[in-house]
This record gives sequence, structure tokens and C-alpha cells, in this order.
Amino acid sequence: MISLKIFVGLGNPGEKYNNTYHNIGFMFCNTIAQKFNFPKPIFKEKLSGFYSEKEINNQKIILLWPTTFMNLSGESVSKIINETNINLKNLFVIHDDLAFPFGVQKIKFSGSSAGHNGIESIIKTLESKKFYRIRLGIKDVNINNLEMKKFVLEKIVDEKIKIIKNSWSSIWIEIFDTIINRGVNMAMNIYNQKKEKKNE
Repeated sequence: MISLKIFVGLGNPGEKYNNTYHNIGFMFCNTIAQKFNFPKPIFKEKLSGFYSEKEINNQKIILLWPTTFMNLSGESVSKIINETNINLKNLFVIHDDLAFPFGVQKIKFSGSSAGHNGIESIIKTLESKKFYRIRLGIKDVNINNLEMKKFVLEKIVDEKIKIIKNSWSSIWIEIFDTIINRGVNMAMNIYNQKKEKKNE
């Protein structure tokens, strides 16, 4: 029997928001789609997002890029959940996170939105917190709390784009590969420990 996992990258649609910090979830899914040779994403109006799927090791893997804008991400996610009737424990939402420095990642199950509007929308729409989040750190130590809302919509500087393409994208691929081939608990054991070491 083929199992199903859904990976949802959060972001805002449109060229204006390409390569902004808030769109790093989109970038994660773009990286996975390219590395694992997913079919070209197609827009599905009934899902309010771009969609691609592929079978990997007897698992059906769906990638979803919502086009509802960040604050309404729950609309698209609820549609894919209703379409597939998937257990929420097989839902992975990838998003930017101001709690961690740039490049740090952590996998978390359940919990509050921690002020992230996309996650808050998903929690409210699904009426559940019980799904996985792949949290990608974007915090800049030089940015204060009052500037954070503006900061997430800024373009990622070229120096950091190079780091994403040359270094962090490889980590994202490893995280994805570990989740689908060795299980999410193994991925959490490996990559959450790396986060802790980086913060020491």
C-alpha cells in the first residue's frame, strides 16, 4: 500500500515576492522538486496553489505552493487535506522563522504559531495544531523587533542567496530525504541536534 506525505512550502505568490525571506518555504519546495525530478508544478484552482506529485520508494509525495498569500495559507492547506483525507501527522509545512538565526533549521510537531501568520491561518482553518513544521531560520541579529515585519518581505541579499544555493539547499535535501526514507523522528534527532550545536 502506497503511503502519502504532503510538503507545503509557505510564501507569497508573484514575482514581487521572489527571493524574499517570507518565501523561503517556496524555495525549499523548489529545491526538492528540482533535486528529486518532480514534474513541473501545475496550478490547481481547486487547491488554490501549485501542485506536483511523485512516487518515491513506494510513497506518494505531494509538493504544494499555496497562492493564497501568507495570511490565508490555511485555505489552500485545508483544500489539499480534504482532497486527500491525509492524516495530519503526514503533513509537513515549511516556513521562515524569526526565532532562529539565518540558516538554522528545526523540525517541530504541533505547538503554537509563535506569531507566524501562515501557521496561524493553517491552525485556525484545520482546527488543529497537530502537524509537522520545518522551521527555517531567517533572523538577522542586526534587525530589531520593530523592523521584523518589514524585514520578512525584503529581498534576501545576494551573499545569503549564494549560501542558500551552495550550502543550505543541500541540508534541505538531506532533511527531505531523511524524512521520507528514514522517518521524521530520525530527521528530528539529526537536524534538531545540529541546530542546538549551531546555537552554542
